[in-house]
Amino acid sequence: MIIKENVIVDDSNFEVEVKDYGKIISLAPSNTEIIYSLGLDNKLIGVTKFCNWPMEVTERIANGELKVIGGFYDPDIELIKKLNPDLILGTLGIQKKVIEDLRSKGLQVIAIYPKNLEDIFMSIEALGFLFYKKYEAKKIISYMREKISEISKITSKSHKKFLYYELANYGNRLVTWGGGHWSKDLANLANIKGIFDDDPSQFVIFQPYAILDKKVDVILARKKYTKKEEVISRDGWGKLDAIKENKIYLVDCFTNYSIAYRPSIRILQGLKVLAYTVHDELREEIKDIAIPYVDECQAY
Repeated sequence: MIIKENVIVDDSNFEVEVKDYGKIISLAPSNTEIIYSLGLDNKLIGVTKFCNWPMEVTERIANGELKVIGGFYDPDIELIKKLNPDLILGTLGIQKKVIEDLRSKGLQVIAIYPKNLEDIFMSIEALGFLFYKKYEAKKIISYMREKISEISKITSKSHKKFLYYELANYGNRLVTWGGGHWSKDLANLANIKGIFDDDPSQFVIFQPYAILDKKVDVILARKKYTKKEEVISRDGWGKLDAIKENKIYLVDCFTNYSIAYRPSIRILQGLKVLAYTVHDELREEIKDIAIPYVDECQAY
């Protein structure tokens, strides 16, 4: 994202004019969360079925104030056109074709696709600039940097831990983040190194045996998709330090979704979960870090 005098250049190199936009549709949960954190929720008229934070989003959907325009991968283009938004907040990657379709129909779309931590801060700053919320955006970014620094200071007391975070499990194919994803930056600030951080890809898809020659101190997986017994029983995995020392942790898919999927203010929640889970010897100190506005979503 680039901020110019009267335009924002988004992550698809598309220029969006700075003006007083009325009706907004969000095509990604992270965009919805940024809109709320900037105090722009009164402009929001449509969200995806995955947008579930803050709780007010689900309440507004239930009472009919917000329209659900479909999923993240398959939004209802015709419904979006019917709602006639002034601006649509989308992303890229698997949503790139959707963005192109919407633009071909004359709809104004801004694509937000951060690849590292500074990109996340820039996306918040750019949206603040776009919607005349510069002060609010700077305040949010300052707060995020402060809390990240607090967690980083505590975790620096420990040695670097090597983490395998299982994002998806397809049997003989597993998925984790790579060095091209912003989760790497976040984890590194908590003195944590992902086992595929040296791979430039955003996401790494690999077969289970590929982990056997790596140092793995901790395994973190999503409770909805992975069973602890299954991880332990994988061929050869018994020799991994994480399994020998019983450092396998399952987190709730939705509460902790922000760890690797939602580049918004909720990365603070993700960072706290990572630090608390991986650096178990520092849990009391990490738990005491107050993160208002996100802590109510977290159960340790």
